[in-house]
Amino acid sequence: MSTGQHPQHPQQDHPVAIVYHLSGPATAAAVARGESTLLGAAIVSPGADPMYLPPAQLGGLSMSNGERRIHDNALTARAVEMQHRLTAAPNFDCAWTMRKLLDQRAPDDAPLASAEEAIARVVETLHLREQLSGQLATQGLCSVYNNVELPVVDPTARMILNGIGVDVDWLNPFAREQTSAVRRSKQAVQAAIGRSINLNSSPELGRLLYDDLALPQGRWTKSGQPSVSLEALEQFLTRRDVVEPLMNYVRAETLRRRAVELQRFTVANTARIHTTLDPLGAETGRYSSSQPALQNLPRPPRRAIVAPAGHVLMEADFSQIELCVLAHFSRDERLLAAFAEEQVDLHRRTAAAALGVPEGSVTDAQRQIGKRVNFAVTYGQAAEGLARDLGISTRKAQQLIHSYFNTFPRVHEWIQEASRQDVVWTLYGRRRRVSLAPELRTDDTRWLAVNTTLQGTAADIMKLALARLHAALPADARMVLTVHDSVLLEVPIDRVDEVGQHVRAIMETPPPGFTVPLRVEVSTGRTWAECKTHTTPAENDGEQAGQDHVVLEAASH
Repeated sequence: MSTGQHPQHPQQDHPVAIVYHLSGPATAAAVARGESTLLGAAIVSPGADPMYLPPAQLGGLSMSNGERRIHDNALTARAVEMQHRLTAAPNFDCAWTMRKLLDQRAPDDAPLASAEEAIARVVETLHLREQLSGQLATQGLCSVYNNVELPVVDPTARMILNGIGVDVDWLNPFAREQTSAVRRSKQAVQAAIGRSINLNSSPELGRLLYDDLALPQGRWTKSGQPSVSLEALEQFLTRRDVVEPLMNYVRAETLRRRAVELQRFTVANTARIHTTLDPLGAETGRYSSSQPALQNLPRPPRRAIVAPAGHVLMEADFSQIELCVLAHFSRDERLLAAFAEEQVDLHRRTAAAALGVPEGSVTDAQRQIGKRVNFAVTYGQAAEGLARDLGISTRKAQQLIHSYFNTFPRVHEWIQEASRQDVVWTLYGRRRRVSLAPELRTDDTRWLAVNTTLQGTAADIMKLALARLHAALPADARMVLTVHDSVLLEVPIDRVDEVGQHVRAIMETPPPGFTVPLRVEVSTGRTWAECKTHTTPAENDGEQAGQDHVVLEAASH
């Protein structure tokens, strides 16, 4: 092993592997929060001995023309390079991304214990790159890797480093209020039933609701147990003495936990949060956010997410993008014509078709029915679920879906064809295996095939837009977070109109091969809660409930 010398750079297109040796977790968020500091870097190229350079010598690293750097985790590596102003290669590979696309387990982010471990990792990364590159080619994944996943690494690293502002003076009393509400609700439940109970235990709550109170079992979990979710509890308000304080507990406990999580991950000296954004966190290709989870943050604690002085938060959201993708794949003439119109309200048009009324006379309440029907189609919701959402009979819900398919017949044909696939692909080459054999297909896997194609293609379009935004945004406008089909930015107050028009123009530019016009809605606010947001029915339900139901459904599993 050589130390203290710059590597001899390879010839044109010759790979150079580099692994940054950090004192803490090898994640971009840990780098951003100051939990991982740079100790050095291990470097190797084919046919050369690996070397280890201390931080002082990394700033002098030069690059040869056409050099392609190989990183074990390019997201972390780019964050290190941005943070320390190190020379970054325009062309790079990422073993972590390759493995994720190939459905292989990626290495963990535990700290490397020594320079020797860093050397071993960089040698492994160089060899692994050749092996994984061949597998990507064999499995047809080079396009999504090169054209979608690699271009989104830099904007993702920049969003993590930028972080997002927190109003701790608002958040701290909010957390205390929810703690008090939890205590009051717990006392009310126990007073109503005359004994103590673990409200975070699904089995205990199930026995209370379905054995002690003999309430009807109307909903079930995926594991076949009677549901104790907030959605299930809403059916039992005839027993308000028990169920109402129990529902209050669910809401307050969820909000308390989310507020405490925001507090835990707020960096004290900057009052900013640097969440872990994973571009491959969901199997459809959507981002995930953790430590803290920001993508499904309920509306009340979004009030704590604020813009810095002199700025506003701007949320740019693709409007009905999954329905746009549905139009692209199905080629349904009526659906395509609807999106070709500048000011079309597809939910209103769907309501008119499903209810058999003129579009101009559709009421706001009827529009909500159209919206639910659209989501039922794209998310694979059966008539039973739509009936529950709308408070109507299953027969009537089935009639609504039937009327929808009569209006958009090519949509029905495409869904029927897509649902028979065992392996599905997005428009930009993302793959997902949804069933191993025809005999294993269920309603869930059939709809999984449909939703993966729609949601996965929408995720690809979002990533392509993020890459374009990163390259074209003015320096004083910063991307700070992406949530499904939207991006959140910090923008100077005096440049809101200019930047908003610029962002909309970039995002509405259709990526290659996509044939349906894209629409982007832009809204602003001093806090994230003030920005207009767009959610699925499931997300709306959860938001009203204080979001996720893990207090009841998951705590004991």
